Amino acid sequence: MSPIVNRKLTAIALIAGAVLTNAGFTVLGQVFNYPDVLKEPNRVVLERFHEHQGSVSFWFTVLALSAALFAPIAIGVGKLRSDRHMRVAVPIGIAAAVVQVIGLSRWPLLVPGFASDVVNGNAATAAAEVRGSSLCSSASHTVKRNCPPGFSTRRASE
Repeated sequence: MSPIVNRKLTAIALIAGAVLTNAGFTVLGQVFNYPDVLKEPNRVVLERFHEHQGSVSFWFTVLALSAALFAPIAIGVGKLRSDRHMRVAVPIGIAAAVVQVIGLSRWPLLVPGFASDVVNGNAATAAAEVRGSSLCSSASHTVKRNCPPGFSTRRASE
């Protein structure tokens, strides 16, 4: 692939990633009050998710797709320079894509089950919340923010 084509494809991926990410966050903010909704108790988050499940799942899928663009962007940017820093940066960019896609994909893949359990009064969800609270209650702020609904960031005794 010629350097000019690589630059154009990388630029297109960067623009597409920015547009998709902004669209996803904007709509999720309007429909689901994301990310502020994550400050609410787990039950509230899951009930709100259940109310808007189709839209929320779709827009988290859009965010996951935009995060997946990190990989080709990293590869494209890596081809623009060939120094040792790029040899390190490219795998880090690919790893960032993988981690983000996994984290964002839990919303359309896993959270619907949690939300359904809460709305239907499934006792297993309460047990999962208690187990999750021990995992997430002592975690750092970054980990707490990424604890999925159903895994409380508060101790079970609170």
